[in-house]
Amino acid sequence: MDKNPRKNQDIITDFNLHNKQLVQSDQNGYVRAVTVAELVCGGQNDPDTPLILKQLAQSDQYWDVRQAAAEALAHGWKDHPVTLPLLKQLAQSDHNDYVRQVAVQELARGWKGERDILLILKQRAQSDQDSDVRIAAVSGLVDGWQDHPDTLPILKQLAQSDHNSDVRRVAMAKLVHGWKDHHDTLAILKQLAQSDQSWRVRQAAIAELVSAWKDDPDTLPMLKQLAESDQDAAVRQAVAEALARDWKDHPDTLPMLKQLAESDQDAAVRQAVAEALAYSWQNHPDTLPIFKQLAESDQDLAVRQTAAEALPRGCKNHPDTLPFLKQLAKSDRNRYVRQIAVQVLARGWKDEPDILLFIKQRAQSDRNLDVRIAVLGELVRGWKDHPDTLHFLQQLAESDPHWRVRAAVMTELICGWKNQPGMFEFLCVRAVNDPFSRKQRREENPRQIALTAIIDYYQNHPQTLLLLRDRAEHDSDQKVRKFAKSKLTSIRTLPHSNA
Repeated sequence: MDKNPRKNQDIITDFNLHNKQLVQSDQNGYVRAVTVAELVCGGQNDPDTPLILKQLAQSDQYWDVRQAAAEALAHGWKDHPVTLPLLKQLAQSDHNDYVRQVAVQELARGWKGERDILLILKQRAQSDQDSDVRIAAVSGLVDGWQDHPDTLPILKQLAQSDHNSDVRRVAMAKLVHGWKDHHDTLAILKQLAQSDQSWRVRQAAIAELVSAWKDDPDTLPMLKQLAESDQDAAVRQAVAEALARDWKDHPDTLPMLKQLAESDQDAAVRQAVAEALAYSWQNHPDTLPIFKQLAESDQDLAVRQTAAEALPRGCKNHPDTLPFLKQLAKSDRNRYVRQIAVQVLARGWKDEPDILLFIKQRAQSDRNLDVRIAVLGELVRGWKDHPDTLHFLQQLAESDPHWRVRAAVMTELICGWKNQPGMFEFLCVRAVNDPFSRKQRREENPRQIALTAIIDYYQNHPQTLLLLRDRAEHDSDQKVRKFAKSKLTSIRTLPHSNA
């Protein structure tokens, strides 16, 4: 800015004039909407600004310009004589939903308690064609006119009969939080929980009942009925979780959850029951049979996995739990269940004397290579410092029939034991002798993994250059030969050899 105040004022005046011209004449609606904000910042003291904003809010063809202009007037020129009449007009007659919504919100925020605003909000709440406008209006009514005799009847009407579920849900929440002790509120909430056509409204009504009317004698019987008969799985799941959380000690709760676990048609409900049992009924004698049934024979994989994962939390101390998990890990027909069972065993029974041997057996003999790879990760995670782990992994790197398992083992060895004495020699042997034979371009050759590690960590070893030359000439995999040749070209610090 120039130090001359008059010159600065001239600059501001020119800028405001430019914005006034731009906001009224630019062909791009986005430019006009953005310029409204610039006009507000620089035109607070310009008597033309509210008149220009009024014109834009009334007649601009783009709704976002009209909305921006209406908001600007409400916030910057609330007491100007054009503002209130304009907002009333927009709230009732603008053809765009967003503009009406903003006008309703601004009226409710800025003119609380005024009778003619109350009339507009009542009209919009009951008859506007857009659900968001009706929600804005009913929120404004509750915030500004909670004690007015018409507010509660309108809320009750909207909660029960508005054709939009979001409006019914908002009206219900306002009703509960503002009129909890009114004699009609609980009855309306029960009706919505049982018979509203939207599962979201039923679910929200259930949450309100559980939160505020847990001790009402009708609440638990209603929940039990909904758990058995509501047509939507999300509602039955919400009920199951509420029963487990808030009625844990009631004698009917566990039998009800057991029934849901055995017979509910939706997997998400059965899965939620498994989680609830593990959390609320740890080591209860009746839960292990439920977990075993879900983990062994449920038709949904996610339910079986959840039940297996829940076993150490729910029944770890039961003498049958460990044998059951071993059976799952060894013989379940699904590889994901076997994998989860191995993970649960490795993390939950790490100190059991025979678990390490069992884990090693699964790493060697599971019929699925992804399970064997996952078991390797659990072995390294839980027994890295065990004296037998390194030797076992080296054996797998030499003998597993699948290249992906050998590649995974090589990666674990390099990450965890690269500084171990003898590792360089072991990698050299694998870089030459791994039996990998490429069938697809994307396959990962364990020989190249070993060779890469040798270059990365043993570059100055006197045998490294010889090995690279050998692989560049003699490896059966073209990708390895190309890789070795490129490394030979780039390495300049290795000693030369006469070989």
